[in-house]
Amino acid sequence: MVVSCGSKVSPGKMVQKISYLDIHVNGRFDSSIDAPDGSIKATRVILGRDKEKRELLVQAFDGANNLVAAYRQK
Repeated sequence: MVVSCGSKVSPGKMVQKISYLDIHVNGRFDSSIDAPDGSIKATRVILGRDKEKRELLVQAFDGANNLVAAYRQK
């Protein structure tokens, strides 16, 4: 899987920019990716080699740990 994200807030509001992404697979935490400048360029994430059906949840949080975006795939 490849993930990327970017913040669309005014310069100077770093606390409102995306700080990190959390990735959950089948309801369990899998990994976290930091976004030190408010964005993440296309990054490959390995979720395992098994062929079972996966439920995926990716959540983006700002500098104050508020959920600011989410993606779910069933």
